[in-house]
Amino acid sequence: MSANVWQRIGIALLLLLQIAPALAAGRFGGIENFDLPRGMQADNIGEWMRIDGIETRAWQFHSTDDADAIAEHFGREWNGRFVRTKAGGWDILSHRQDDWLATVQTGPADALGNRRGFIAIAHRFAPRDPPRPPPGALPSTQLLQDIEAEDHGRRSRTMLLVSDQSAARNLDFYRAHFRTEGFEPLAAGALTRSADGGGMSLVRGNEQLDLAIAERDGRSWIVIVQVLP
Repeated sequence: MSANVWQRIGIALLLLLQIAPALAAGRFGGIENFDLPRGMQADNIGEWMRIDGIETRAWQFHSTDDADAIAEHFGREWNGRFVRTKAGGWDILSHRQDDWLATVQTGPADALGNRRGFIAIAHRFAPRDPPRPPPGALPSTQLLQDIEAEDHGRRSRTMLLVSDQSAARNLDFYRAHFRTEGFEPLAAGALTRSADGGGMSLVRGNEQLDLAIAERDGRSWIVIVQVLP
């Protein structure tokens, strides 16, 4: 899976934990007009995203500034109208403007004192599309996060699920399910299995599907990534 996929999943997990809501896409009015701190460099994560029906866009940043300096900078950008919280090792700034929510999520310092994090803007408080079902699942499986994205003209859907069934049973189910849907292994070795998980890389025409499963504490954590033509 690409680095962008795992970045989106990391952002989505923060959403799931309600540490921060989502990121931004497209038509944000004035909320996206802000300057970065001098010590910060940011890269766009995807051209377009929708997380659980919320239209989004995100940036990952690297900064030589500490969390206090970052908070001071964005406090000036937002005229002091923000909330600062800490959760799970993250320093989180949140700013609301009309239906939009901007967040800056700063991680802990590395050995050199540098920090990484995410900047996000989301149409958080607007009506959202109804959830779409996952592409097949065993009973007692829950869809935790659903991320649609577009990069360089190709659309993708990334789903994070959790199941009370074993990893082995989930692997057997998904291999059979996607076979009936017309998917075949991408290449030799595209199907893997271990004592506590496994995965598969499948294709159907110009469509690709990657699935990874890891079993932890009696539950199976499943990531499915579909890349559409």
